[in-house]
Amino acid sequence: ALRWAAESGDGALLLRLAGALWRFWFHRGAWGEGRDWLDAALAGAPSEAMDMYAIGDFEYGRHVVTDQDDR
Repeated sequence: ALRWAAESGDGALLLRLAGALWRFWFHRGAWGEGRDWLDAALAGAPSEAMDMYAIGDFEYGRHVVTDQDDR
């Protein structure tokens, strides 16, 4: 779903998916993968898609995965 959203240019969907999946990446230890998808989601998200829920969830997830030294 993430790859499809990225390849189809649906930045709003990519932002929502990545924002929702940060917990999965965190608990599975896939911090690098999570960080890459979160960066791609932020870069491709249209401004109107970044409502307060998405911003809060996204930023918290981004904070969690960027604090990990897995690279």
